[in-house]
Amino acid sequence: MEAESLHCTLAYLGPLDQKQAQAAISAGDSIHAQAFDMPIDYVGFWPHNRIVWAGPRVSPPEVTALAALIADAVAASSLGYRPAALTQAHLTLLRNACAPRTPAPLALGLWRCNEFVLARSIAGNASGARYEIVARWPLAGGGD
Repeated sequence: MEAESLHCTLAYLGPLDQKQAQAAISAGDSIHAQAFDMPIDYVGFWPHNRIVWAGPRVSPPEVTALAALIADAVAASSLGYRPAALTQAHLTLLRNACAPRTPAPLALGLWRCNEFVLARSIAGNASGARYEIVARWPLAGGGD
């Protein structure tokens, strides 16, 4: 994956028309949370979709809490549905990968989470989609 496309998905909303995108933006406007650091200390492989990913061995409570706030806000919006629960905070590194022999520990450190965004996925080439930021919201104490 290209560096500018790295992200941690907290809620997948699917394709949205203009009215639905505005409802998602309004939902995002209602969310207030603190910035946090997410450890990136593990590399995993999901055979069902052939993705190599990096992330925390265990999702920190702050990630789970922010995902829940987003799901609650979307459910309360005119979109009227609850996104699927976050199962594993992760950054997709490689798509269409062959299975590695063994997932390896990774010492990348911390990913500073100082904002969340609404992104539109635009189909790309074999390396995956590219993402267009539709709206962004700072997390309190996020600094720069």
